[in-house]
Amino acid sequence: MKKKLIADSQEQIENTPFYRWIHTAILCKGLDQLNASAILNTEALALARQDLQLFLAIISKYNADTIIKTGIICLSENINKSEAKKYSHIWSFDEKNKESMIAVTQWLIIKTSENNLSFVGKHGESGTGYQSMPDDNGKEYYTVIPPLKDPGHYWLTFKWSGTKWEGNDYHIRVLPDYRSFKQSLYTDKGLPCHRLYPHEVQDFDEVALTNGRGALCNIPVGRTDNNPINSKYNGILLINNHPEYPIDRDVLVSFSTDKIIADNKVYDLNKSTLKQFERYPTARWIYQINEGTTHIEIEKTLQMHYGKNTTIASYKLLSASIPIQLIVRPALEQRSYHGETKAGSTGLEKKYFDGTKLVTVGQSQSFHFNGENWQDFPGLTIVSSDGTCIQEPYWHYNVFHPTEAARGQLCSGDKYSPGYIVFQCDQSKPAHHIAYTCEKDARFYSGKNIETVLANEQQRLEGIVKKLDPKLKNDSLAQSLVIALDQFITKREEHKTVIAGYPWFIDWGRDTLLVLRGIIEAELLETSEDIIKEFAKFEENGTLPNIIHGKNAENRDTVDAQLVFAIAVNDYIKKTGNSSILEEVIDGKGRNIKDVIKSIAANYIAGTENGIHMDRETGLIWSPTHFTWMDTNHPAGTPREGYPVEIQVFWYHLLTFMTDQGIHDYTDLATKVKNNFQELYWNGTYLYDNIEATNDTSALNGKKDSAIRPNMLFAVLFGLIAGKKAESVITVTREQLIIPGFIRSLSENTCSTPDFPYQGRYEGGEDEKRKLAYHNGTGWSWLYYTWIDAMIESKGMSKEALEDAHTYFEPLREQLNHGGIGSIAEVCDGDYPHTERGCNMQAWGISEALRVYIKISKGLSTQC
Repeated sequence: MKKKLIADSQEQIENTPFYRWIHTAILCKGLDQLNASAILNTEALALARQDLQLFLAIISKYNADTIIKTGIICLSENINKSEAKKYSHIWSFDEKNKESMIAVTQWLIIKTSENNLSFVGKHGESGTGYQSMPDDNGKEYYTVIPPLKDPGHYWLTFKWSGTKWEGNDYHIRVLPDYRSFKQSLYTDKGLPCHRLYPHEVQDFDEVALTNGRGALCNIPVGRTDNNPINSKYNGILLINNHPEYPIDRDVLVSFSTDKIIADNKVYDLNKSTLKQFERYPTARWIYQINEGTTHIEIEKTLQMHYGKNTTIASYKLLSASIPIQLIVRPALEQRSYHGETKAGSTGLEKKYFDGTKLVTVGQSQSFHFNGENWQDFPGLTIVSSDGTCIQEPYWHYNVFHPTEAARGQLCSGDKYSPGYIVFQCDQSKPAHHIAYTCEKDARFYSGKNIETVLANEQQRLEGIVKKLDPKLKNDSLAQSLVIALDQFITKREEHKTVIAGYPWFIDWGRDTLLVLRGIIEAELLETSEDIIKEFAKFEENGTLPNIIHGKNAENRDTVDAQLVFAIAVNDYIKKTGNSSILEEVIDGKGRNIKDVIKSIAANYIAGTENGIHMDRETGLIWSPTHFTWMDTNHPAGTPREGYPVEIQVFWYHLLTFMTDQGIHDYTDLATKVKNNFQELYWNGTYLYDNIEATNDTSALNGKKDSAIRPNMLFAVLFGLIAGKKAESVITVTREQLIIPGFIRSLSENTCSTPDFPYQGRYEGGEDEKRKLAYHNGTGWSWLYYTWIDAMIESKGMSKEALEDAHTYFEPLREQLNHGGIGSIAEVCDGDYPHTERGCNMQAWGISEALRVYIKISKGLSTQC
């Protein structure tokens, strides 16, 4: 029971500035003058002075009649500190470098050290001023701003005492109420569609298409002819030149310049004439030309042929007031996607010219190109459905690549055009097609087969969407995410794997197995089983590959991949309700999945060849440097040598999973791990990120790393901590790490050592800048959704928690419409404006968003 609050008389209270200040604030909430005055008795004012958050919680949770009848002090007994925080957000200059997220129902309390007038307004609009009020000691000032009821982006600034204005704006993101959350996706031909208009298209917005075999089409949505691409990794066709598994891609077609000739005038089909862009079921641009009496509308689509090294460009005249010609000039290269083409003194101009031929493919005129004369390579064939190919060589020299410029790399390259293709366009004609293909049988693309290819892809995507849980059959956001996830699933021999991210990654062990959790939740069970079997084959003496280059799986510098493998197998068993997968034979030695899991546990206990081992005193797992997902090396920005927090969680899961499935009884060891974890890692309000130790040092004698990082969230997810401790971890990570759509890898307020402080920008040279920032402040998309999952688990999957969690998907809507359209970026700057960086399509970002969104949506449908 709280002690009774002592207050002055009502008359004395009403004559104080504090009364007038708080009275004005709650009038802004919508109370009438009479009720506001009735609520603010002496005890209420005293409570507001003592605990402003609790006071605001009461007047938010209860109506005026209840407050007046019951009394504010009695009601205060029903709200604990954790619940009180739900109704307000305290903003201070600790948040100056980020966009802070608050709910549409929350009061905003501004905490400063000087008297001020705070101004808050929506971006692009004028603001409203609010006067601050000192605390009892006069050392801190508070401003109370009623809930901002219109969701969106807000600015905050200050006019300090006197006439001094704050020189900076700060940033608030107001999230919508769960009931007003809109998916904001169109549908086209039964599939979700992301639609952008010219004013919405940003310079670095790109669209990526894949073929299920590791190839890629990845081009900007709205560039100009002077700046046709963003990066050396852009291209209409980046092939995977191996039939069985992913290897580094090769760039064959960089871009094309498309022009319309009408009434002897030339019009560019680029951002200047763009009417709208749509993503799914294809990438679709509609261009519009209105000049005098000339009115033209033409559609362009791009789509990869599933399973083939082919991109198909289609052009369809939708309307025209006069006859027109379409001119398409492709720009070619023949290089690894990690390199750059430089003509000049290398003799490349002659090689490319000599390697180009005009050929007839079926009934179609075509270009054929193999400038580097690669052995056992069929070359690139550019097949036009009904166009005329004109051989007119041209070089684009020093094409600027702004993405590489920002990364401190060589930032320009040369592109070769063998000529152009002319189409005579007519509304009555079907679409004109160009197939950019490296398939041996290019004749396949010279007839009507292209229409079949396009229709088959539509049907394939519809089939993926139909596998979702029936509760999500009308949920366009879930559908969009599962289609995006499909783009990463790729053939590896007779099974499947996952490309970690586009445009530059191939398949990684850890990434694939984390992504597998989302694939399972999306009911893609045949694919899930394929991936489990494929990676089980790679297990050797308790290890799995970290990176796979073709068939080379020698890099096993990972302590978590094999533990996440067990998590995925457990997820699969829970989803199917059948543990028979454990008996699946995966190699010629007769080993099954159960044998693989046994090997992982046994080798962790005994010690693996690459140094992973169990500490006998505590049962915890020791990891070498750079073996966790925070794995930068040379320099190692986050070495984490010792006993990383999430590794102990995954280890505990493995032990309990094996016990539950009857694979091996590790009950005693699991109990030992849990007890030592809870004793060694709790730091008062959150968990230590690591216990630093050399390989011969017990966790009992290691140095505890108090850096606030998101890795502790897994302890909440897998039940190693619960109750108030779990809630505290969620609160600390929300306050210190969460930014819209991402989670910082390190808080601004802590660091492992002075050598690795918080870095707010992920840019510049790799070794001197980006490696140090990668896991020391840079925001990550995948763990943002892990945080949401941990948050609902900490609250027992309650309806209220599920509704709150749903609102945190609001930033996803913007993410899907920018960067890699329809997908999620790998990382962003920890500091505002949180510019997206790294891969613009990252597999585990999409998979975790989908997994958690499905979990929340199904939970809400069950409770409604």
